[in-house]
Amino acid sequence: MCKENRILELGKIFVSRRILAELTTEKINEVISWHKNGCIIMLGNKDWIEKPPHPLAEIVMNFYQADNGKDTIQLSTSVDDDGNRTTKISFSDESEDEQRGHFDWDICQSKRTPLKLGNVLCTICAKQLLGMPTIHRLIEKQLGYDWGATSVEDWIENDHAVEKDKRIVSQHFIDGESVFIITEADRSSTTIMLGYEY
Repeated sequence: MCKENRILELGKIFVSRRILAELTTEKINEVISWHKNGCIIMLGNKDWIEKPPHPLAEIVMNFYQADNGKDTIQLSTSVDDDGNRTTKISFSDESEDEQRGHFDWDICQSKRTPLKLGNVLCTICAKQLLGMPTIHRLIEKQLGYDWGATSVEDWIENDHAVEKDKRIVSQHFIDGESVFIITEADRSSTTIMLGYEY
């Protein structure tokens, strides 16, 4: 198996919405361990090979077959301009999907701070276009730290905003329409509005 002396610094780990929904915590931690320890599995014959990442590598990618035998799990560790490392975990067919989500793995495994939404308001246009079932799903997403199609940077900012009582802005696309959910810093209200109303 893998030698423990080959460790890749992963930095902050982000997992996609689909990874969270389809893989167990144990499986996610298992592929993180393989990636961290320089283990690569050949997808065809499932033979293990060990390839320690170069310590100065700016991008390290590994691919592992999911237990269903169909999907490929992609792990990518990269270094930003400031030297900070981040690792993203997604299925390979969603790697370019901007709506896949960027859930902080540390937050997912810990007890989350409950998010208070205050009075939930919806603009007339949003209510007419979306309907109440969709509005309820969007409220559940906001309560579940699902910031929709925001960038990784905005996702991180929203995660911190929960802890620091700052404004939270998430963006979702419903039938091609941009929808914003804004929870105010004082947690007095949350507003759901269409993109052109923002």
